[in-house]
Amino acid sequence: MVSTDLEAQLDLISPYCCIHQWRFRSDSLTGWALRWRFFSMALNAAKSGGRVLARRGGGGCGNLFGLAAASALSASTSTAAATTPQRISHYLAHHPRATWEALSAAFPAAAAAPHGHHLDAVLLSLAKHRYSSSSSPELVARNALTFFYWSASSSSSTPHSLRAYCLLVHLLSRAALIRDASVLLKSAIAKHSSSSPVSAFLDAFFAAYEDSGTAATTRGLHLLVHAYARARLPEEALQACRYLAQRGVLPSLSAFNAVLHAAQRSGRFGVAWEVFELMTLKRVYANQSTVELVIGVLSREGALARMAALVERIHGKKCAPGVVAHVALTLRIFEDRRTEQGILLLRRMLQRNMVFDSIAYSLIVHAHCQAGDLKSACEQRGDMVRRGCRLNSFVYTCLIRVHCREGDVDEAMQLFEEMISIGLKPYDATYSHLTAGCFIKGRMKEGSEYMDKMVHQGFVPDIGTCNDMLEALCDSGEVNKANELLTAVMDKGFVPDQNTYLRLMNGYGKTGYAEGIIKTYHEMEHRGLNLGVDVFSSLIRALCQCGNLKEAEKFLAVLERKLLAPTSEIYDLLISGNCEKGNTKKALWFYDRMMTGKDKLVPSADTFMMLVRRVIKPKFTLLMSPGSPSKRAKEGTLMLEPCLPDFAIAIGSVSSDVVQAAALCTQGQATKNGSTGASELCRHRQRQLMGRRGGDGQRREGHREARTDVLQGMSLSSSQDTCGRASSLGQLARPPPPSAGADD
Repeated sequence: MVSTDLEAQLDLISPYCCIHQWRFRSDSLTGWALRWRFFSMALNAAKSGGRVLARRGGGGCGNLFGLAAASALSASTSTAAATTPQRISHYLAHHPRATWEALSAAFPAAAAAPHGHHLDAVLLSLAKHRYSSSSSPELVARNALTFFYWSASSSSSTPHSLRAYCLLVHLLSRAALIRDASVLLKSAIAKHSSSSPVSAFLDAFFAAYEDSGTAATTRGLHLLVHAYARARLPEEALQACRYLAQRGVLPSLSAFNAVLHAAQRSGRFGVAWEVFELMTLKRVYANQSTVELVIGVLSREGALARMAALVERIHGKKCAPGVVAHVALTLRIFEDRRTEQGILLLRRMLQRNMVFDSIAYSLIVHAHCQAGDLKSACEQRGDMVRRGCRLNSFVYTCLIRVHCREGDVDEAMQLFEEMISIGLKPYDATYSHLTAGCFIKGRMKEGSEYMDKMVHQGFVPDIGTCNDMLEALCDSGEVNKANELLTAVMDKGFVPDQNTYLRLMNGYGKTGYAEGIIKTYHEMEHRGLNLGVDVFSSLIRALCQCGNLKEAEKFLAVLERKLLAPTSEIYDLLISGNCEKGNTKKALWFYDRMMTGKDKLVPSADTFMMLVRRVIKPKFTLLMSPGSPSKRAKEGTLMLEPCLPDFAIAIGSVSSDVVQAAALCTQGQATKNGSTGASELCRHRQRQLMGRRGGDGQRREGHREARTDVLQGMSLSSSQDTCGRASSLGQLARPPPPSAGADD
């Protein structure tokens, strides 16, 4: 019997054998022995690339052997020219060990021509190949890898496609050649991830897995997650995990741990929590390595001590690291307002004995309280007592918090007395909620007592609770008390943030204490906090609220020295403040800076109306001159005309309702004081401007018509919701910034 390898070689010379079949019928060359010798020489010629020379001279057998060798040479050439993916895949599946030399000899035409379209078909055929005794998965995978690199060495070849990489990775992973598959995946990610999104890469990789048929294994899919994790791409690895989970292939526990490790080392803690949540929801439960990684994330976030203390407060004693890790995950889900998903996760943990009963029920009470569902929280508390779980300080604090938020301070105080009576000790959050609730309801005496108890017992509230307490004190007018509280907690190690100082600054603004606002700003600057535009907006608002416009203008200059762009809100505050003080010139100066600046800011409707009234009102009071109506009308027209550019500037980019209101105000004042009406005045002004600036273009003419409609008091359609800039009506040349005093 001829071996399988021999059959593969016979396929290469089959065209020649069909042509020369008549030689087998020669009377002088009969018998199986001679036939076998003939085929042996032909196969040797094919293996050597057709370089066997035909023997010369003699007749009979000598001529036959020479013809066989020459025929083998021509057969090899014709076969190389007719190379197909089926022939290549057959060769790779049955050849003992393919080398670059053997591939070059067997497929010279493939080595000399572009073969990118051949490679995908060859690898797909090998991926679907059914193995026999002569072809093992490892042999086929190694031959395919050799052919992959050999084809890439050709100078005329095109770069391998993403599909070729994916098919070969699945071949290698099926043969347990993990190292080779990992190297190939790393190369594929480096070459193709930059040019295509992650979703396209995942689609191609999963399509290659499906096309491999029944011979495919999920080992390559898990290997992809590992490859992303080794490349320090935790976001892409998480996306791969979700992609596979949606298609019914759960990544292995080692793959999840690899992503957790990559996220922890790269500082992507949010990704780490998402990975931990995904694996827990998909019932891939944590092992010791997973718990160590999650505890490492908590430690690097600075929340490990606080979380361990919380678990100890609920359970009454210290718990294992696994319990702390799963409690931290559940609390993060509850903070994202995903109550139902967190409760479902807690019940699964309880079934697997991953948390204790008291901890699970306490966290469910906390979830309902955080969602504001007091009824469900009380029901869960009763269920907790019926099941034999002991109430704890954490449950009482959650209930006190929700009662204080709803304004039921008496019930909160009653719960506080109840927890004291059963021997439970309140902690910092308990006092903080009671203090803030009492101050919000105006019960200063009780709030001060709770605050003094908290400070006396050495408790330091967290940043969020402390900010809430300061805001409640400032809203109730107790700014000095808020400052004392901040000083006391800072002496015990509390570190304030930007929101802490902003709340204190707003409180000083409400009480009119400008010096306290400036001191708070300098303290923020001394502590090195990030002083952005929002800080300066709050600072200028508080100073304007106090009526200290000079200091507000100074801080506007400080803002510009820091290369920060003022916002429209800041200009609105300064314009409104100067209008209230009666300094219209200064308000107009700020308005000009706002409109002519680089960003072309637009005032709010309220600021615009305030400025228009301040501009128009003093002008029209001068129109009450005695004499005949025609004389008064002429004088009023001449006196109103200089006001028009101010009005035209003021109505730029404001809604039609506000423009109509201003136009009606103008028309009413002009008619009341004997003027001939706004329409005649507007037409007079328009004729002057058209004579002065004739031929400026259709756009500016349209703007003039819009101004005409405005001054006539006509209703504008919704499509004219904004008006153009007032450049067509002329800009007033403003003087340098005037003093902060009132108008002359």
